[in-house]
Parts: sequence; structure tokens; C-alpha cells
Amino acid sequence: LAQACQRTGWPRRIFLFLLVASIVAACAVLSHRQTRVWKNGISLWTGAINNYPNLPLAYNNRGNAYCYLNENRRALIDFDRALSIKPDYADAYNNRGNAWRGLTEYGRAIADYSSALRFNPDLTDTYFNRAVAYFLTKDYAAAVADLKKYESLGGKVPPAFYRDLRPAMPDRTLN
Repeated sequence: LAQACQRTGWPRRIFLFLLVASIVAACAVLSHRQTRVWKNGISLWTGAINNYPNLPLAYNNRGNAYCYLNENRRALIDFDRALSIKPDYADAYNNRGNAWRGLTEYGRAIADYSSALRFNPDLTDTYFNRAVAYFLTKDYAAAVADLKKYESLGGKVPPAFYRDLRPAMPDRTLN
């Protein structure tokens, strides 16, 4: 644009300036409009769902926003919708497992984590999430196995987790 201005006379420079100013003004108006949609995660993803009702990512992410607000029952509806659109959506299974865990439905959480890992065995955080659920159901051996897998994929287990497991597994070396 700068080169075009140098090579042209004043009438074209004015035209180019007005063109650029119009584009900037249009972008400003569109940005202002978008801020009404993007108040929070729920409004953002609801807007996406309104525009793209068959986009599983939008349901999954709105479900995460509900989980963040501890509205796990509402989150489950969105995760279910995401999975009805894309039945092999590993992230949605993992996130639905988190919602179930938040509702203390540990068996359902473990089932969803296992489904997530069936579709994507490299979904690192799911091993940690399932280890937590196993720990809460007192299946300590399964929790340790998942923690080891989590670490093998590069995850870092908080030392407090192993500390909490030690009394339950005195005969095993955890680290």
C-alpha cells in the first residue's frame, strides 16, 4: 500500500486512504458486535451452536464452560449432544467423565474415561483423570497403573497424589 501511494498522484492516494479507513471502520464495527457474543465461554459457544448446530466442538466446549461453573448436569447435556454428532469424540468422553466425577458418579466417569482412551490412547490427561476416579473408588492398583501410564506420556503427577496413595498401598513402590 505504501508503494502504491508513492507511485500514484494525490487523487489515488486519497482513494487508497479512504479505502483503508473504510476497511478499518468495518473491522471495528464487526469487532464491537462480536464482543456482545463473547461475554463468557457459554455465550461464545452458544453463539457458535446457533450458527453451526452440528459442530461437536461447540457443544464440547460449552460443556466445559458449564463444568467450570460447576453446572455438571447442564454440561452432560452438551457432551451427550457432541457425542451424538461424533460418537468417537475422545475429548468429549474425557470431559463428560469430568462432569460425572463432579457429580460423584465415579463408575460412569471411569467408563467415559475408558471410552476416551479407546478412541485416543494418547490422550494423556485422561489417564490422570481416570486415576483420580479410581482413587476415589479405592481401586488403588488401577490408579497407580494409570499414573504410571500418564507419566510415561510426559505427564507430571503432583507429589501429593502419590503421598495420598502411600497409606493405601504400603507394599508397593509408587515412585
